[in-house]
Amino acid sequence: APDVAAAMEKLSPAAVEWKLDGIRAQVHRDGTDVAVFSRSLDDITERVPAIVEAALALPVRSVVLDGEAIALRDDGRPHAFQDTAGRGLALQALYFDVLHLDGEDVLDEPGAARAERLDAVVPETQRVPRRTAEDAAGAAAVLDDALARGHEGVIVKSLDAPYAAGR
Repeated sequence: APDVAAAMEKLSPAAVEWKLDGIRAQVHRDGTDVAVFSRSLDDITERVPAIVEAALALPVRSVVLDGEAIALRDDGRPHAFQDTAGRGLALQALYFDVLHLDGEDVLDEPGAARAERLDAVVPETQRVPRRTAEDAAGAAAVLDDALARGHEGVIVKSLDAPYAAGR
C-alpha cells in the first residue's frame, strides 16, 4: 500500500510491525543443533554466534523462527545496512514469526495465533516490535515510532492470514 491509511483500509484490525533493514534470517533449532539461513538459503550460522547462543537459550526443544539479523547501536538505533551486511559488527536476531514449534508446524495458523506462540517462547527484546491497530491513526503511531528510532517503516499484516514468505 502507498501508506498506512491505505493498508488499514484493506486490513483492519491488523498487526503493525517495524520494518527493519537487516539480513533476513531463518533460525532452525533442533535440540542443541542450530542453523541460521539467509533469504537466499545461504547457511550463515558461523557468522552469527550470538544468534546461535540466543536460540539455544529459548525454552523449546525445536523451533523455526523468521526474523532479521541486525546490528544495533547502544541507543537501539540500527547501524547502516552496509555495515550490518559486512562482517565487522555483531548481529542479533529480532523475530517476527514462528513457523514450527516443538514438533508442530504452525504455518497454517492465523497470524495472531502465531504471534501468541512467538510471544510465549521468545523474549520481547528478541522480537520485532508490533502492535495491533484498529485504524490508520493507530498504525501511524507505530510508523512514527519506527521512523523515530531509525528503522525503515512498518509492515501491516493480517491477523487471520497463514504464513506466507515475503519477497
